[in-house]
This record gives sequence, structure tokens and C-alpha cells, in this order.
Amino acid sequence: MLVQESVQDRVMVFVDLRNILSADLVRARRTQGWELDLVALVRSLPGNRRLVGAYAFDTLRRQEDGYISRLSLVRALRFQGFRVITTTDEPDEPETQKEADVMLATELLVQAYHGTYDVAIVVSGDRDFIPAIRAVQHLGRRVEVAALQGTYDSKLVESADKFHIIDELPVLRPMEVTA
Repeated sequence: MLVQESVQDRVMVFVDLRNILSADLVRARRTQGWELDLVALVRSLPGNRRLVGAYAFDTLRRQEDGYISRLSLVRALRFQGFRVITTTDEPDEPETQKEADVMLATELLVQAYHGTYDVAIVVSGDRDFIPAIRAVQHLGRRVEVAALQGTYDSKLVESADKFHIIDELPVLRPMEVTA
């Protein structure tokens, strides 16, 4: 790697919740009693560099009974220090999340423009982020991508300055049993 990482690097993490939590591997682990620990993930990705912020983006699903999916997760992430940005769909809308992807890309660019980080880590396998990644790199920032094995597009990996395979990190924990 030509560019050396430094403990002085300011790292900001941008998590595409739907992309990560709906991955087959995460679903399979849930059936085995394990879950992805998003706090551990965000803490491990920067390594010895300085974490200056963590964002999570999602489209919450409003179901016919009024229940909003993943609301407890959103609240827990906010309590842990994430800046969580969401939008809400209605039950009759198609299963898309473009608005949340655009929110992530916008925040990635805004924070780069304001110089709040040296390195951004995008946690997603979605190639829709490639134009935003290239724009951030054009502003002189580095962008890393983290995704689960088999859930990422090769063009996304090629656009990143560094790639992390989440499966190789110690970020699984036993699921909490609720009564």
C-alpha cells in the first residue's frame, strides 16, 4: 500500500443497515443464535486510527399494524453514540431503500467537504456508492469499504482504497434472549 495509515488519521464510519443486516450470512448466524455486533464492528474497523464518528442509515418499514421494524435497534445505536438517519416507508411501497442510500452518499460527501475525516469506511456491498466514493477521493480523502463475504460487488471493491471482509473480524456475539 502506497499510503501509510497513521494513528493521526480521523476515521468516520457510514453503515448501510439494510445491506448489512439483510445479508444471508447474518440471517444464517441469527438462526444459530448469533448476531452482528455493530458497535464492535465500528470499533474494530479503524484499527489504531482515531474514530471520530459513526453513522447508520436505514429505511424503517411501517407495517400494517403500525409497528416500525428495527426501531429498537435504531434507539440502541443512538444510545451507543451512532448518528442514525432514517426514513420510513409504508407497507404498500416497494421493497427499496434508495432514499437511505442517497442519505448515506450525501452525508459521506458533506463530511468530506467539511474536512471532518481523513478516511471514510462505507459498510455496505452496494455498488450504488461508487460515484460518491470517487467524489470523496477526488476531495483528497481515502475511502475504505467493509462488507460480508459474498455480498459485495467487485467494482465497489476496486473503487475503494482498502477493503475489509467483515466475516474476518471479531464482531459476532450471542443473541440476547428476551422473555
